[in-house]
Amino acid sequence: MSIDRRQRDIVEFIQKHKMAKVATLSKQFKVSPETIRKDLVELDDMGMLVRVHGGARINSRDRESAYSERESSYLEEKERLANLALDLIQDDSAVYLDYGTTTRTIAKALVDSGRRLTIVTNALPVADLVAKSDSIECMVLGGILRSNGGALYGPIGEKALEYLHFDMGFFSCGGVDAEAEITNHFPLEVVLSRKAMERCERVVVVADGSKIGAIAMHQLARFEEINALLTTENPPPDLLTVLEDSNVRLVVADPQ
Repeated sequence: MSIDRRQRDIVEFIQKHKMAKVATLSKQFKVSPETIRKDLVELDDMGMLVRVHGGARINSRDRESAYSERESSYLEEKERLANLALDLIQDDSAVYLDYGTTTRTIAKALVDSGRRLTIVTNALPVADLVAKSDSIECMVLGGILRSNGGALYGPIGEKALEYLHFDMGFFSCGGVDAEAEITNHFPLEVVLSRKAMERCERVVVVADGSKIGAIAMHQLARFEEINALLTTENPPPDLLTVLEDSNVRLVVADPQ
């Protein structure tokens, strides 16, 4: 099921305000309450929000921590993941870096390495780092700016991706689980990430140890849709089995 512009705006509004009444949304978007109720039913069916009496709220699994908090967490693990990523990237490659604090750490490592690359991203923190490099050409996807993390999302970026192709893409996530597979938090960013994955020759998911066994609200990808998982913790047996059955290359970083 597709999502139109008004529905995107409704999700963004509820993400910002945590909850909204039908009457409030009707006034905000200048449509009838009946239209809003229909939108909420469809968005609830897609898992983008939860309908409640008289309105809708975000799902508890959509609640992610502040970017500044995530940026200062698991620093050593993120650096280990960045070193793994460096081993996979060749000079003169076209690389997509998705939003997230781990991909930002990868961007810093690439800048420090002096690699000759083209990097495309939807994350302003990544672009800000890459802009300091003389050897990396950076392209930033357009879109709507999200305050928590500086990521861009929406139809402008999705359309731009139709004209691009990447040798490799690196994607952060909110959780990796044997049953839920790869999940993340903000639904509209997940839509863009999935579009980007379709344009990558190789899809690499990066997840520090805290993400193994965790589940966020929205499925980012099935295991069969990715090529490699870089992590800092040995997965449990059930997850190992699923990864092997899906032909996902698992790389666990050695402790520093």
